[in-house]
Amino acid sequence: MRQSKTKHLLAAMLITGFATMANAQKKTTDLLIKLAPGVNTATVLSGGLLTRSSVIEPLGDQWVRVQSSERRSDLLETLKNDPGVEYAQPNYPIRLLEDYRPADPLRRVAMARYAAKLQAKARPAPPKTDNPAIPDAPASLKPGLDPDLNKQWGMLDIGAAEAWKVTLGSPDMIVAVLDTGVDYTHEDLLPNLWRNTKEIPNNGIDDDGNGYVDDMIGWDFVSNDNKPYDLAVDQFQLLTGGGNPGHGTHCAGNVAAKGGNSLGIAGVAPDVKIMSLRFISDKGGGTTAYAIKSIRYAVDNGAKIMSNSWGSEGEDPAAGAENKALRDA
Repeated sequence: MRQSKTKHLLAAMLITGFATMANAQKKTTDLLIKLAPGVNTATVLSGGLLTRSSVIEPLGDQWVRVQSSERRSDLLETLKNDPGVEYAQPNYPIRLLEDYRPADPLRRVAMARYAAKLQAKARPAPPKTDNPAIPDAPASLKPGLDPDLNKQWGMLDIGAAEAWKVTLGSPDMIVAVLDTGVDYTHEDLLPNLWRNTKEIPNNGIDDDGNGYVDDMIGWDFVSNDNKPYDLAVDQFQLLTGGGNPGHGTHCAGNVAAKGGNSLGIAGVAPDVKIMSLRFISDKGGGTTAYAIKSIRYAVDNGAKIMSNSWGSEGEDPAAGAENKALRDA
């Protein structure tokens, strides 16, 4: 009798285990669809095109993001054949253009082992805390030449010094950096951060009614909060496993590191303002949906220029693929 109960218990445990494994392996289908004119998300759900369990997120201009438990190939086929849908595509991954890992896999393994030995000897790192608070804009600047300006060969090549005789860029010009975020505590960037003057800091209210609470300098679409801080991986992680080396901060410095303040470098337009938008994570990847939301935020909040130093999947003409959602945005 006891042996029979044991067998039943083991069978139940196995079935539960297999079910758990199946659920873990089951991936959510993530698509972007463009609804036909006159069609809205309520129409799509009421028409039975998508199940009630589907998560639908509007992206603007008739584009919506759909997350569903249905198999991707089946759902794509259904959507493409529906008259209420103008276009359907995967929510293609976005990635940084550079990959700093060595191409030789044996060298990567060797570096990983070496890094592991060093980490074992090192003191344990303190636990990660929340992103730093956004500092106030500095009240005054220390005038003087930027000490590393003569090392900026790119600036010399494009003749930036001659251009600066005409203009340093207008403080009214907002440049959105859509990337891994920006180190908004960096002393050479802090004076040129765009500030949302329509928002009252840290009151937990969306004062300007743009859909984002306390968005003082931009937005983090990865974490969905108001601190678009550039989370960079360490050098060993970068070389052995890839990731973000501080790419967004680097791009922001190229655009508008403050000039003539006796610090670091100068940007190409050292008087313009930087809007910080994070949609690529510390792993170096993001999604088309987050890119689209970043683009829309930039345009809706006054940016006239965008820095987009990244690449998208779904852009291979030979494969017949097209990231139409991103192109439309």
